Amino acid sequence: MTCYNKNENVVAIENATPLFNSQIISSWGVCSKYFIKVHALLYAERFASRGDITIPKSTAIFNELKSKGYLNNRNYFIGFSNATVNAYTTNYTAFSKFNSLTVLQKLNVIEQIDLSVSDYQIYSDYNQATLKFFNTQCI
Repeated sequence: MTCYNKNENVVAIENATPLFNSQIISSWGVCSKYFIKVHALLYAERFASRGDITIPKSTAIFNELKSKGYLNNRNYFIGFSNATVNAYTTNYTAFSKFNSLTVLQKLNVIEQIDLSVSDYQIYSDYNQATLKFFNTQCI
């Protein structure tokens, strides 16, 4: 199973490698899936989707990110979450809305940013997904 990341920040050669690998595996007669995960826009309520951050607080975090230049004019996140984390670590006093969150809420915000930019994350259901793939393959 191969994944492709459709994020303009990913170098072209990194995008071509998963397709190439998938084609090789398929040529061996083994099922291989090639997925595209597109860049998703952020919106003011996105950080409230899990339920532990209120909509007003989510909107305030969204506006803080936008005012600091992390969103483009169409509300797509620019770059990756690690730039925001580095900026926060360097000057945490500049992020008053983010500072108001608990550690778990901060992790939720970072996770939502990662999901919006199609950044790779390790998921807890990796073994389940692998077993499902081996049991059903391309059915």
